[in-house]
Amino acid sequence: MQIRQIRTLSIILAALSLGVSCAGSVCIPLDLKRDSVDADLICVGRIAVSKASSRADEKPSTLVAEVRIDRVLKGDAEPGSTIRVTYPYGQQHFFGYDLVLLKKQGDFHTFSRNECSIPVSDIAYSEYRKSNDAIANLRWEMINSLHSDSGSVVANAIEQRGVLSPSDIEEHLRPRTADPDLRVRALALGACVSAGLDAQVVPALETVEKMAADPQTAESGALLALTRDLRRAQLKPSMADTLAAKLKSGSVVVRRLASFMLRQAKAESVVPHLKSALNDSDSEVRYNAVVGLALVADDKGHVPSMDKSAEDEQQYIDYWKKWTPK
Repeated sequence: MQIRQIRTLSIILAALSLGVSCAGSVCIPLDLKRDSVDADLICVGRIAVSKASSRADEKPSTLVAEVRIDRVLKGDAEPGSTIRVTYPYGQQHFFGYDLVLLKKQGDFHTFSRNECSIPVSDIAYSEYRKSNDAIANLRWEMINSLHSDSGSVVANAIEQRGVLSPSDIEEHLRPRTADPDLRVRALALGACVSAGLDAQVVPALETVEKMAADPQTAESGALLALTRDLRRAQLKPSMADTLAAKLKSGSVVVRRLASFMLRQAKAESVVPHLKSALNDSDSEVRYNAVVGLALVADDKGHVPSMDKSAEDEQQYIDYWKKWTPK
């Protein structure tokens, strides 16, 4: 069975979850819920490069940035004050109006990691009151940014959905599932699907179809993230018929996702739909159907291994076409 497409997608998704290469090393994307634990100071404000610490005729060894603090989310600092942040030459950071995670080092602070800041809204849409709970403060900051007019700020806030509760996602993210910015829409749909909002599964698949058909978005990180969230979703049996309708889509990307989600259901209610998918023109869809039927039957003996060639495929398809649940 041809599984090259499956392997390629798996590699892409693995790279997305692990991070991207930065100057020869792997940069793990910022996760506020995880990375806030080690930070001594988390604040929001305007960040600008100040100066290099070595002589003008030498290659600088250390750079200095200045942060004018507007809000403190963790640690001790005064709003309105300016602090200095040192970091080694060659380490890249983006500067603007950001949330930043810092470590204390003597009289200075340092960036807590290679990726330790994200752009946030410079407008407070509600009153901020600092609490002793850093996650609660981060939650306020991300919800505030979700109301921004900047697509980039909103997208970055959605990517930090780990600090949001399911009710936050429904209240503040669901309205973004119809956003005209496809990146924002895709990320919002993925977050809603992951939160168990089943009504967003079909709109998510329709967005996948639209983005996959456009060369400008077909290989975008937002599409890959939405695809990942759909593949991880736990399908409720009540969604089987609705999802099965997508097996008739003209988009092979959508049919692959729909068949994968049905295969993961492991319920007899999906058997007719998976049997129908055995006739699909795409090998990955057929493979998902075979695996899904084998999971329902608890039959590992009639599932091709990943290294099986295409000429072995028909025997498995013939077997599962004849099979019926007991």
